[in-house]
Amino acid sequence: MCVRERHGLADEAINDVVAVSLAGGGIDDVVLASGSDFYSTPRVSPDGASVAFIQWNHPNMPWD
Repeated sequence: MCVRERHGLADEAINDVVAVSLAGGGIDDVVLASGSDFYSTPRVSPDGASVAFIQWNHPNMPWD
C-alpha cells in the first residue's frame, strides 16, 4: 500500500492511496482512496480489516 502521485492527467498532480500487487502478472493497482489533494502515512490495521491514512486539501494544511 502506498500513496501514488500521477502527473500529466490534469493541471495538478492526482494523489491516491493504492494497494499494489507484489505478485505481478498484470494485476492492476486497487485504488483505496482518492479525491483529496494530499494523502500521507497509509497503514493497515493489525487484523487487516481496515486502512487508516491522513488526508487534506489546499489551502488547509495539516500544520495549520
